[in-house]
Amino acid sequence: MSVRTRPTTVFRPRSLDALHHARLRSLHNQESEMVEWDELIVSGPDVEDRHTLSQLARMSGNAYALPGQKNWYEVDAAWNVSFPFGWEDESDGFRGHVFFSSDNSTIVLAIKGTTLNGPTSKKDKFNDNLSEATLS
Repeated sequence: MSVRTRPTTVFRPRSLDALHHARLRSLHNQESEMVEWDELIVSGPDVEDRHTLSQLARMSGNAYALPGQKNWYEVDAAWNVSFPFGWEDESDGFRGHVFFSSDNSTIVLAIKGTTLNGPTSKKDKFNDNLSEATLS
């Protein structure tokens, strides 16, 4: 069994250049600028399906562990073995796993969040701020 999907509405900027220009104008001049957005319908997780939520929760938890560790949660066989990233440098902080469905039609990116006390704590806040600035 895999995760169930349903149509989900997302909004994307019509022009990335316009989005970046507006963002920089806001950061440097504290001025707003209109950005045109397009509404798109894409496949997203069915967040009302308990099994789907369970699989996504396990993947999220696994962002903090490597396979074989006691805090690793097994996911359905429908998911290929994850591709870990960021585990090379113990203090780097930005790490997680990429999970692929067996047919490679679905990819889930699970990224570790902030750890308060641990080897990655120092860089976690920096990574959080960096990801917020990127997503803004």
